Amino acid sequence: MRREAFAFARDFAAAPPSELCVDRHYLLCASQGALRLEARGESWVLPPARAALIAVGEPIQVAIPQPVTTSSVLFDPRFAPRPPAPLTVFDLSPLARALVSECVAWPEAAEPLPPYALSVFGALAAVAWRLAQRPAQSRSPPVSRRSFVGHWP
Repeated sequence: MRREAFAFARDFAAAPPSELCVDRHYLLCASQGALRLEARGESWVLPPARAALIAVGEPIQVAIPQPVTTSSVLFDPRFAPRPPAPLTVFDLSPLARALVSECVAWPEAAEPLPPYALSVFGALAAVAWRLAQRPAQSRSPPVSRRSFVGHWP
């Protein structure tokens, strides 16, 4: 059995674009630095003021132009509904940021989440899905069509 949801914070060195495709809905936040995301011919810069919500099974390209610290929350598709779009970048509210910080206490593990953690992850999913209904209006020009193959840890 896998956890209904889990979270982690991680530092990444600068890296060229690589493909990311996850088996859970993925909420990605940069707390320091910025990421560049591309999906379906559109691209976004993801600074600390924004978050990205990525639907399960949706391939995206992630570039790390400078070192970055991220917080990630992954939701089992049975725990949270499919996001409103394959990839949505939206402004991160103070409530969502606080819930992400709280979720980092529960990393990936085999045992189920305790009731309090289920409530916190559920609240974060509700807030993030609501914020994703109002995507950020600024998009970046598409990145180079040059293909890089890599692995996102």
